[in-house]
Amino acid sequence: MDKDLPLTAEMIKDPEGRLCPVLDVKKLDFSSAPWGRKKQSTHVRKALEGEKIAPKFEGGKETFDYVAKAGEAVFVNDEDDEYVPPAGDGSEQRLQFDDLEKAGYQIEERLADGSVRVKSPVAQLLVGVVGKRICIKNAWGGDDLSENHQFLSAGATLKKSLSGTVTGMDAKGFEKWELLAKRPRALRHRMKR
Repeated sequence: MDKDLPLTAEMIKDPEGRLCPVLDVKKLDFSSAPWGRKKQSTHVRKALEGEKIAPKFEGGKETFDYVAKAGEAVFVNDEDDEYVPPAGDGSEQRLQFDDLEKAGYQIEERLADGSVRVKSPVAQLLVGVVGKRICIKNAWGGDDLSENHQFLSAGATLKKSLSGTVTGMDAKGFEKWELLAKRPRALRHRMKR
């Protein structure tokens, strides 16, 4: 599966102490990758200063705890799966709650508690290409900190956002996504300019 995935010479220890090869995201080829988006809308709330967010993948902790800053966007998949994504603008910042629409999210519903339900932006997907445990270095921020690395196991899908950021999702997470039959209309129009 991943015999063609480009890797760097670097190895990084995951939270369980296993050494993992680092994916060279700059050398990935998404040119013929299909477009997709999450099937369901996602609940997003505003982070409180100093709140500890512990992302979960594959039913267990896969990344390090993150301490949120006030105003960041906390995506809530369920009570045990919350995360704060990168801003997606090339900076080392995390996505701010007030910048959801600017980042390509479509707000479907505003809830009484101030949180929202959003439809995700589209992304290009390399479906199920990960064949062994790998690391995406600094997937969640530019600083070389353990909590910014994402670890993926066999069967994971790689995702390239509209801003060019590459992250991944495990096979169970991919079940929440759908492939689109063609490039989204808004992107076709934008690319013709």
